[in-house]
Amino acid sequence: MGSIKHHEKLDIDNPHLIFIEDKPINICKVRCRDIYKLLLKNIKHEMQPFRSRITPTYNLTDNNWTALYSTPFLLTTSTKLRSFHIRLTQGLLYGNKHLNKFGYKEDSNCQLCTTPLQTFQHLMIECPIILQLWKKVEDGFANVFEAPLSNLEKELGCVDENDECYIAKNLLLLIIRKYIYHCNLDEITPTFAGLISKVRYYERIEYDISARNDSVERHFSKWEDILNSLSIGIPT
Repeated sequence: MGSIKHHEKLDIDNPHLIFIEDKPINICKVRCRDIYKLLLKNIKHEMQPFRSRITPTYNLTDNNWTALYSTPFLLTTSTKLRSFHIRLTQGLLYGNKHLNKFGYKEDSNCQLCTTPLQTFQHLMIECPIILQLWKKVEDGFANVFEAPLSNLEKELGCVDENDECYIAKNLLLLIIRKYIYHCNLDEITPTFAGLISKVRYYERIEYDISARNDSVERHFSKWEDILNSLSIGIPT
């Protein structure tokens, strides 16, 4: 049993017992999965590379990452949006620099501004064409985004769980990110009109799901601020 910690050591009074997770187990009844649990406790997991790179960039805490990891299940019932957000937080979304290496794209430059070696970060927070789109988003959804969006919010999302628009803001940001990303994959210039179309598309999908699950009231509560912006008209 090697290096067993004090709470997992053999009971001195009864050498036939071993403590695993503070539970006494007869050593003759120890199963493979019990040994597996002991081994797992001694494994030191290295921080995921994307997380180790992004953490100092935005001064993120463990609580911030917990919020980011759990966010998709609070935001949306769309499996496509959830999947996209999970790939985002694992660093599995790429700009043309890597898509070119993977053989998916012939050109590694940004197709919108011709910047060499386009990264995901460039696509979301540096490209001047996308910055113009973000400005229209801030103006069009001023009731959701009360202040100019930070680079962190553009790239990953809002991590302030006390923000009164936390859900609506992150839901909208998620849709925007996915729209921009897929426009880049398809080599299409993203437009504000195209974005609004996507927002309406995902709202309809979630509405249909909520109608089937008898949770329409919750749906409209979540989408209220976004729908208000859409209903009063958004500047183009």
